[in-house]
Parts: sequence; C-alpha cells; structure tokens
Amino acid sequence: MINLLIFGGTSDGRLLLEHLNHNGIKATACVATEYGGELLKDLEHIRFSQKRLNKEEMVQFFLENKFDLVIDSTHPYAKDVTLNIQGACAKTNVKYLRLVREEASVQGVIVLENTEKVVEFLNTTTENILLTTGSKELLAYTQVTGFETRVFARVLPSAEVVAQCNHMGFKGKNLIAMQGPFSLEMNVAMMKQLNCSYIVSKDSGAAGGIGEKIQAAKNAGAKLVLIARPLEETGKTLGETMVFLDEIFQVKPKEKYSHFPIFTKCEGKNILLVGGGTIATRRLRTLANFDFNIRVVARELCEQCREICEENKIGYQEKAFEEKDLQDIDMVFVCINHVQTGEQIQSLAKKKNILFNTSHKKELCDFHFPAVVLKNGAVIASSAQGKNHQFAKALRERLEGLDLYEN
Repeated sequence: MINLLIFGGTSDGRLLLEHLNHNGIKATACVATEYGGELLKDLEHIRFSQKRLNKEEMVQFFLENKFDLVIDSTHPYAKDVTLNIQGACAKTNVKYLRLVREEASVQGVIVLENTEKVVEFLNTTTENILLTTGSKELLAYTQVTGFETRVFARVLPSAEVVAQCNHMGFKGKNLIAMQGPFSLEMNVAMMKQLNCSYIVSKDSGAAGGIGEKIQAAKNAGAKLVLIARPLEETGKTLGETMVFLDEIFQVKPKEKYSHFPIFTKCEGKNILLVGGGTIATRRLRTLANFDFNIRVVARELCEQCREICEENKIGYQEKAFEEKDLQDIDMVFVCINHVQTGEQIQSLAKKKNILFNTSHKKELCDFHFPAVVLKNGAVIASSAQGKNHQFAKALRERLEGLDLYEN
C-alpha cells in the first residue's frame, strides 16, 4: 500500500483529504497552522502533523515515515514552501505531485509582479482599498499612505491573526476577520459599504474565489489589482488528482442510484388506480392523504378499499379496465395480479406519456411507490428502489417511531 503525504491547509487540500477519508484511504496531512489542523480533526482515516517544517525537517520527516508519494496542495503563492517540498522529495527520492489551480482570466484586471509593486501602485491612489490577500504579507501594506483609514484588511478570524493585525495598525472597522468562502453578493456589498475603489487579491483560482472578486469589482465600479503567481507550475487539478489516487488505491466506482426522489405538486393531478385488493388498498390509503383527483377501477373492490373510497369521496367503478379510463390521467397505479393486463396498461400509458407504476413488475415502473410517513405536517418518503422491500418496511417503521415535535 502506498504511503501518502499531503501538504495542505488550502480548500483544495481539504477537499482531497475528505475524498480520501470518505473512501477509507489512510494518509498523512501536513498543515502549518492550528486552524488548518482544526479543519481535519474529524477525518478518521487521516493523521496530521501541525507544524511548520523547513527543508531539512521535511527530509527527516519523509525518511522517518517512508513516504512513497507527496502531494503538494499548498497555496499557489506559498513559493518557498513548494520549493522546500520539491527539494526534500528530490533528496529522498520520493515522488512529487503538484496540485495546481487554473489561473484567472486577467482581462480588465491590473496585474502586478509582487506585493511591493502593488504598494507602489496604491500610493498613486487616494481611494479606499479592500485587501483580500490574507495576513502573511500585511505588514507591507502599512507602507500605503493613510493605510490606517483607507485600507480594509480581510483576514481569517483567529485570535492570533487578529492580534498581529492590531499590532501592525489594522484595527476597528479597518480589520475584517471572517472565514470564507465569500459570495459575489457579499464582496459587492462589502466594497460598497466601505466605499472601496480597489480590491487587491492573489490569483488563487476558483477555489480562492477569484471569479467572485473579478465580477464584484465590475459590479461595484471598482478595479481589481491582482498579484501574479510567483511560479509557473505543472501538475494535476483537484479532479485529476482524485482520479489519479482512485486508480492507485483501486477505489471502486460508487453505485449510482437509479431513482431520484422528488415531491411533485398534487393539486390538479389526475390519478388512476387499477385494482381493488390488498395492495391497492395500501396504495389508496397513502394516496388519500394527498390532494390528488383519484379514480379507482377494479372488477371488484374489497371492503376496506371501498370504505376508503367512500370516506374520502374517491370515485370508483367496479368493471374491467378500458383504454378510455386513461383519458386526462397524469399517473396510473396498477395493483392487479393479471400480468398481461398490467403490461397492456403500461404500453398504453407510455404512448400517452402517463407516469406508470405497478406492484407486480418493477422493471415496467417509471417511479417507485415510496414508504411514506406523515408527521407534524412533514412528508418523509423512503425507497429501496424496488430491491429490498423488507429494509424499506423496517425503515418506515423506524421513521414512524421517531419522537418528533413541532418547533
């Protein structure tokens, strides 16, 4: 089995680890902050190291744990960390894979080489600035003229980060401690509230919300200042990396469910129920709780079926099924033992685009009849997709036994 190490701390890294954990694949994660470790603590198959490592420490860590593959999912702007990981992998002959993010389209965006160039540019302006580059390089922005009042820094909401920002001079309303992701609407609202004419960002890709920032700047009538990525990288995207690891660890494709549960509007829907025996009675007892227009056709109705019809003012006819019974029908339920008649009704329903369900041959059904539990105005439906009726029954009984109260 491959011994896998992932350098993370990013949203992409976390998604990759969650994917591995979900498939029961053991791996080691290396994060630099307490906050990063907190996000991984519930992943039972993932052990993590919460420590900043230099190159020499990485080499020692790799050798001690005998890793076979290292995936670098650190931030695109963590240049030094990436170079250290690459160097440590080369020195220990451990295979290296870079998880890369696609770069943003820079049309209509001010792209500058580094933080120093951004500061120089901002010193040619006098308007307010929303800074979304994090806290690591925040000290450089104290060189922006009037930063205490016109630079608004958005950082992670940890006590340590807030304390560092306060020490640098970012305080009160000029310090926004929030956890992302941030929607387009929130970015626009924040820029308008703070009267910002500029938003500064790194090209962190879709995972870093760069698309929302680009559009937010346009919507707010502001300009986006983008810091170029420090390295040109090759590797695999998040999706490609997941597929790559699935192949290595021989993860079996998950069985996809064949039926999607959907709650349809009942009012105005015409239902035909063909049959009047025990199964038809069970179906009718459930259907009578909903605002359908129901009609029952059967050669003979049992006593209980007739009682349900009369109690709920459901029209019924004791006769053989005829094609004209399908006129203006939206759904038909067939609950009879005569297989040939059931197949005949299914064929007619298909030609007329009528949804069809039968109790005797699930292959003919357009949908399954679920086990239904009604509690406090809630509708709870479950289905075993026609494969395990005993399980469906047990699940319904368990749901019926739940002690639910209205809030």
